[in-house]
Amino acid sequence: GNALSAPLPEDFKTGTIDITVEIVNPANPSCPATGVVSFVVNENPDFGLDSDTVLCLNEVSMTIGISNPADTYAYAWELDGTPLPDVTEEIEIFQGGTYTITATSAEGCTTTKSIFVLESELAQLSQGALIVSDLTPNSENIVSVDVTMLGVGEYEYSLDYGLFQDSPTFENIRPGIHILAARDKNGCGTAYIDLSVIGYYKYFSPNNDGINDNWKVLGIDDTFYNSSKVYIFDRYGRLLSQLQNDSPGWDGSFKGSPMPADDYWFRVELDDGRTFDGHFSLMR
Repeated sequence: GNALSAPLPEDFKTGTIDITVEIVNPANPSCPATGVVSFVVNENPDFGLDSDTVLCLNEVSMTIGISNPADTYAYAWELDGTPLPDVTEEIEIFQGGTYTITATSAEGCTTTKSIFVLESELAQLSQGALIVSDLTPNSENIVSVDVTMLGVGEYEYSLDYGLFQDSPTFENIRPGIHILAARDKNGCGTAYIDLSVIGYYKYFSPNNDGINDNWKVLGIDDTFYNSSKVYIFDRYGRLLSQLQNDSPGWDGSFKGSPMPADDYWFRVELDDGRTFDGHFSLMR
């Protein structure tokens, strides 16, 4: 074989190898003694570990673990430096953080790897998280979301199935019932909620063409403001109609007779305590 330097260096790097050693007594160099020293190198544990991932809190838990271990090892897990009782290749987790696994071979060699788990969740949309500014003097209705009430996720927003945007605010919203969506950017799903923006038509034309044939307050239905009251008057203050919440609206008649083209007045008493009045035009 190849001769090695003598003595061996302090940092002697080698794989598993047998080295023949010759021992010579200076007093009798003609009688050297030989022997064999075996260097045995044990491999560190070899395995794969899941990549950094997201734990959706709305799904309660998930499983993480190693893959393709090259041998049978003993395992020890830690969460953010604190030992866990788990000693298996896979573990069920219920919170985010940095999970570290140490694999130990039968020969005592170890390998340590870590995975970071980010906590996220489906948006906890509720009516209390919605901020609706309607009945504004300039009719520039605004819908916004209180992001502090949604959860730990990172969200983007859409109104009426439009494009998603990072801003939780939507401006110049037409009166009526709308649907708002909040989607978690980390993949924990999309939450939806209906909302109401109160408003009304400035005019209507009851000519049975299917366009603005009835007048009503928009944003009132069986779900939103279902105890509200809507009264319609002529210019002399005569009550012409009181609309029910499930009504298609006023058809422009009084006691079965069509009313003439003119301006008409209304008063609305919303069941949240707000009241407002105004006028609109009947066109024929």
